[in-house]
Amino acid sequence: MWAIGRQAHLNAAGAESMDMLAHDLRTPMTCVAGAAQTALLKLSRGQGADEQLQQILLAVGAMDRLLAQHCGEAEGKRRLDARALSAEVRSLLDGRAGEKGQRFVVDLAPLEGAVLREDGAVLPRVLVNLAGNAIKYTQPGGHVALHGRLSVSGGRSFAVFCVEDDGPGMRAAFLRHAFEPFARARETSGEAGSGLGLAITRRLVRGMGGEIRVHSELGRGSTFVVRVPLARRAAQLH
Repeated sequence: MWAIGRQAHLNAAGAESMDMLAHDLRTPMTCVAGAAQTALLKLSRGQGADEQLQQILLAVGAMDRLLAQHCGEAEGKRRLDARALSAEVRSLLDGRAGEKGQRFVVDLAPLEGAVLREDGAVLPRVLVNLAGNAIKYTQPGGHVALHGRLSVSGGRSFAVFCVEDDGPGMRAAFLRHAFEPFARARETSGEAGSGLGLAITRRLVRGMGGEIRVHSELGRGSTFVVRVPLARRAAQLH
């Protein structure tokens, strides 16, 4: 009986892992498909498609990292390249925001050169999940912003990421369950989704030794705040 129970647990864990991988791969795959279609159209008109090819390369790189993380190939500490991180997030999400006529702003410059205490390879997944959700659930013509800043608390240094939108917001009663698997807010139930995004994001943030919280008010948008520890105090904070 123990062996049967153990196998059932392993099967469930494997299924959950595959669900997470499928969820995270969906965004870069959608980006590749959209960029490829646009590139083919431009090339058929004799136009250049350098921007679309760059988007495809960035998306393929994102998928490669997702698969490496899924196989347990951790990267360890690394210095933040804020410009590259911003470019990757924008390459994956600009098209989705543009389709809805939304203003999508990304500013991570204040974090340039900060050294994360834990593996930083998952950061793009966290930011794409959060900003992608904001774009998805915010109305056409709305505003979504991703900002980064440095913070010191209790003698420790942190990188702080804020994702803000002026979308429908969430009810106070739902906020208590927002990070639970398969949780779906009534206001966003009309959109397709698995309800896994926030649960996955919280797990990733905690894996970096960080924390995530959300502030939201029905009809007034939402703000997600992620705080992850730095390996040492950045020079900008001295």
